[in-house]
Amino acid sequence: METYNHYAQAKPLKRSEGQSAVAAAAYRAGEKLLDDNSKVEIDYSPRGGVLAKRIVAPADAPTWTTNRQKLWNTVELCEIRQDAQLARELTLQFPTGLPLETRCEILWSFCEENFALHGMVADAVIHAPGEGDQRNDHAHVMLTMRTLTPDGFGNKNRDWNKNECLERWKINWMDRCNAALEAIDSNVRFERRSIADQYADKIAAMEAATDWLEKRLLEIEAARLNYLPRPHLPQHVYRAMVDGRLIPDEHQAAVLAWKTARDSKEAAARDANRLQERLNEELAISIPIYSERPLVTDSHEEDVSEQDALADHLWTDAVRGSDLRAGLLVLLAETNPGTPFDILLASLPDHEAIVMGNPADEPRSGYRNLTKIGATTREFGWRQYPFCAYTLRREIDWLESPTPTARDRRESEAAKRDAEINERLERLASDDLNPKSNALDQLFCRYDRDYEDSTKWDATWDPKKDWIIIVSLRALDAKQHELRYLLSNRFELKIDDPIELRDAVNTLESGRLIELIDAVAALDKEMDAHEGRHWKTRRQVFVEMVQRYSMQRAHPKLQDSAIHIFGTTIKDICVRTGLTAFYENVLAPLIEAIVVRFASTQPETRKDEKAPLESKRPSAKPNDGNEPG
Repeated sequence: METYNHYAQAKPLKRSEGQSAVAAAAYRAGEKLLDDNSKVEIDYSPRGGVLAKRIVAPADAPTWTTNRQKLWNTVELCEIRQDAQLARELTLQFPTGLPLETRCEILWSFCEENFALHGMVADAVIHAPGEGDQRNDHAHVMLTMRTLTPDGFGNKNRDWNKNECLERWKINWMDRCNAALEAIDSNVRFERRSIADQYADKIAAMEAATDWLEKRLLEIEAARLNYLPRPHLPQHVYRAMVDGRLIPDEHQAAVLAWKTARDSKEAAARDANRLQERLNEELAISIPIYSERPLVTDSHEEDVSEQDALADHLWTDAVRGSDLRAGLLVLLAETNPGTPFDILLASLPDHEAIVMGNPADEPRSGYRNLTKIGATTREFGWRQYPFCAYTLRREIDWLESPTPTARDRRESEAAKRDAEINERLERLASDDLNPKSNALDQLFCRYDRDYEDSTKWDATWDPKKDWIIIVSLRALDAKQHELRYLLSNRFELKIDDPIELRDAVNTLESGRLIELIDAVAALDKEMDAHEGRHWKTRRQVFVEMVQRYSMQRAHPKLQDSAIHIFGTTIKDICVRTGLTAFYENVLAPLIEAIVVRFASTQPETRKDEKAPLESKRPSAKPNDGNEPG
């Protein structure tokens, strides 16, 4: 189930700020209204985007309350203070994908239950998305602030100003929208809790879970929520950012934070997808919700061959009267076509343990239909499923004329994987004793200059740091002399030492940093257009270096020695992309120079006192290496 936060905001219309209830109502409804006080006709009828509108009033309200012009002129007339609050406006977000009829039904009933029944008049309007995000289906509701009686407006109700009241409205709105989403079988739901609270809840649930599969699924959900929330940008600032216009100095930090949050959400989605892919690989089976399977029309032939009779015996002995085992065997046969039947049987206990989890618990909901499938396989039912029938019949062929080639190949591949894992563990154990490993981490992953103060992997993904690492490596490439000139002349940065360059960039003021990011992005865009320079391809080489190195160093399943990664992955990238000379003449000597620098600045440490690399590095998300722009 995918969740996302919905936008619901309430604010008063204030006369002290030059606001007018009549003008606000005319704008939101797209109508022409006359302000009786100023005798000015306010015409917003040419504006588009108004999809539906309605005034929802109490049952005993005077008839003039349904007249928009009369209603809001009366409100203006009731308020005599220069600093009066004229009305309260709610801005409400609809879920994406709901038809207009459903949105109208949600909004009108929401206004009736929460406002009209309590003595308020609600002027509700549904707007279409603007020029920006086309998913921004929303509504505006203008509310009166005085209690309405059959004789007109009375005193202001201060209870409507309380936060508890607003919270109640927001929860009611969320519940109505989620009910509409459930009615159309959508896998999206509104969620009012903050991203941080949702992430914390997923982590707590993951730690409390006893079922292995449930833990992994909660880990994936938590990874998808491990991003920074985007700060709110004023509309004119957002438009300027989207259009590429100059951002005012006072809003530059907010824009940088917005871009950082956007990138972190994309990175979280990528991390969650990688975790899901790894889980699918470990399960060796997919986790679909199975519907009724198509049956083979000749599944119950009267004359059973000797071969099928033997297959019946194999099937009956394998399932042992268990619907779940039968369903799992059908699933394994379908998702692993061509796999020998005895191999499927050998893997069955592991899959049963995954499905069942804690024996005291019920099977996971994603597998519950497996028992239904298994129930249909009674009395020669294996023939109802083509993949299962194919596997069993091939098994009989193997029994009659054994061909162990496929099995030997699978066993050989498994032994090879085990050997590779053992070799990788040995490399990791020896990695700690080599200072070159620290230098490589410093160059490709670390950000802090003092390695001893940076012995942990970053707990959160930071695209700004990742971008700085990539640019510092690109500045070493003589073929990117335009970038080197930009950094050294326009921004007066030292480009020959990537670590010092990162320190200098990190100390730049926010405005200067945004200027640097924009300048590099503009240069990349300009140079990408030059044919024959292969600028984009060369730039992506450095992005791939950081991505691949970070992944193999921090990924729990792929973690490998820094020296091995540099000598294989990084070298292969450089050779494949024509940067062999850069690898041999720039990167390799630079690593040696960093090792010498560490040796001269760090106190000596006895080998038997040095902690293993795994103990210093908690599991964390690797940097993805995506550069802005």
